[in-house]
Amino acid sequence: MRYIFSAERVEKERVWRRKLYFITAGTAVNIFKGYLDGTFRPNAPVTRAEFAAIISTGLPKQPSSRPAITFTFYRCTR
Repeated sequence: MRYIFSAERVEKERVWRRKLYFITAGTAVNIFKGYLDGTFRPNAPVTRAEFAAIISTGLPKQPSSRPAITFTFYRCTR
């Protein structure tokens, strides 16, 4: 059996392999976890809540407050 690959099919395969690479990398560091039923839907639209969960787990944690700024006051003498 001989397969004929068109440029379009090769491009689709390349794109899918690239998506799979990023999906695998994201799941390895727990950025993407999938759904409760064990499925993963890479072509489904992402909701706001899902995007917020991705951002909160994907970005490094920042301190909740900045350190206080200290001021030094000098008395003017004339």
